[in-house]
Amino acid sequence: MLLRSIANSRKYGKRHKRTTLLGRHNGLKYEQHQLLQKLKVNHDTYQFTFENSKQALNNLPFGSHVAMRVNIKGKEIIRHITPITPKDRIGVIDTLIKIYDEGLMTSYLDNMKIGDSIDISKPISMFTFPEYKYKHIGLIAGGTGITQIIGLLRQIEEFEPKKIPSVSLIYANKTVEDILLLDEIKCYVNELNIDVHLIVENESNGNDQDLTISKYIEKHHLKRWMPPPGGSKIFICGPVAMEKKLSKYMKDLYPTATEDYIYAFTANAQSRKSKAFTIGELPKEEDCCNQHCPNCVWITYVESLMEYAKETNGGVLKKSDADDAIKILNEKVSLDPSIKSFLELELKLLGK
Repeated sequence: MLLRSIANSRKYGKRHKRTTLLGRHNGLKYEQHQLLQKLKVNHDTYQFTFENSKQALNNLPFGSHVAMRVNIKGKEIIRHITPITPKDRIGVIDTLIKIYDEGLMTSYLDNMKIGDSIDISKPISMFTFPEYKYKHIGLIAGGTGITQIIGLLRQIEEFEPKKIPSVSLIYANKTVEDILLLDEIKCYVNELNIDVHLIVENESNGNDQDLTISKYIEKHHLKRWMPPPGGSKIFICGPVAMEKKLSKYMKDLYPTATEDYIYAFTANAQSRKSKAFTIGELPKEEDCCNQHCPNCVWITYVESLMEYAKETNGGVLKKSDADDAIKILNEKVSLDPSIKSFLELELKLLGK
C-alpha cells in the first residue's frame, strides 16, 4: 500500500532535494558554452570552438574528456568528446567532431549557429598517466581517436628531456584526407623523435605522405611497430570494435603480458559501466516524512541512480543498468527489506 500510494501521488506535494551519487562519471555538472567558430577540417569533420570564459576546461590532462548534452524532441542525448585546445589558447574550447548523417548529436552540432549554446560538463578523468614510468610507449589511433593520443604527446613534451620515453604511433584512417592533426603529429616527429606509421585504406592520387596501404591494422603491423612488454605501455583509442580486435592481437602476440600492458579507452569506458557502478550517500531514515510525497527521498534516490547509469551510457538507459543497480543494492547497501524491495521495483520500472 505504501509503494502504491507513493507511486500514485507523484503529481502532488512538495519536491525533496535530489540525492546525488558519487562516482567518476556521476553527478556531472554542466555549464552552457557558446559556439564561437566552426571550421571545416575535411569532408566530414569540423573544428567547433566554444567559449570557455571561466577557463575550467583549459589544458586538460591526458585521459580526460568532457560530456556534451542536448535535448532533442524531449530526449536527452549525451556524447563524450576530447577537447584538443592547446594550453596557450585561453578562454576557448577546441573540439574535433566528425559529422554523421544519422548521428543525433553530430547532426545537432552541425545545425548550430554561431552564438548558440550547448551544455558541456566539467572534466571527466578516465586515466591518470604516471610520468617517467615507461621506457617505451606504443600509441594506436583510429580516426578521431587521435585526439586522446595528441593529449599524451603534449604531456610527454613537458617531460625533462633526458626522461622522454621512446614513442611509436600507428594512426589508421580510410584516406589521406581523413588524417587529422597531421601538422601537429609532424611537429612531434621532430621534437620528440617519435616513430609514426600512417595507415590508410585507399591512397589518394598525388599525395606525398609516407603511407602504409591496408584496410585494417593487422597483427604483423603491431609486431613490427609496437613495443613488446617490459617497461612498455600500449594505448589504443578509436572505435570500440577496433580497440577490442587490436587488444586481442596484442594478447595473442604476448600471452604472458600483464593486464596493465594495454589500455583501450573506449572499451575500458564501456566495461566500467557495469564494473564501476558506484553508490553515493543514501538518504537517512529521518529524511523520509512518511507522508507519501510524490518525490519521496527514496524515489529521487533511485532516479538519481538511473540518471547516473544513463549518463555513462551515452544518454541511453538499458535494462542491464537497472540489473547492475539492483545487484549493488543487494550486495553493498544495508536497508530495511521492505525499503529494499521498494527500490528494486522502482529500478525495474525505470529500466524497462
